[in-house]
Amino acid sequence: MKTDTADIMQLLDAIDDVLAAGWKLPGLARVLLDGDRLAEMVASIREQMPREVLSARQIAVERGQLMEEAQQEAMHVVEQARSQAGALVAKDTVYAAAEQKAQMVLQQARLEADDIRANADQYAAESLSALEERLADTLETVRNGIATLRAPHSEA
Repeated sequence: MKTDTADIMQLLDAIDDVLAAGWKLPGLARVLLDGDRLAEMVASIREQMPREVLSARQIAVERGQLMEEAQQEAMHVVEQARSQAGALVAKDTVYAAAEQKAQMVLQQARLEADDIRANADQYAAESLSALEERLADTLETVRNGIATLRAPHSEA
């Protein structure tokens, strides 16, 4: 998604260039601009922005997949622990040891699943925060461009 942000930034730079290249009207605080070119650039920005929003959706999907994988892994580890415990039931002392080992494996599986969930949440939060910053920067640039286009231009 870095290229989308770079593309949007290039389009915003191009808008700045169109603004700078505008023709000042003598005696007026107005500038003639290439409206078709500006409209084309704004349309390109609109086409690019949904990609940023889609990346947020993709992050949410990836988080869900990570959570599902963690749950499946935990269930697999639990099943292995139960299988191992069942195989060791031959003697009372062996059974007690197997039960203890199964509990340890279950605890370890729970800890690993919790760790995977925490890492998935942290990854999603960091990714969404970075996306939020990029979108805020882009939005500020677009608003500044719009404000510049709407503001009367003074002759220097």
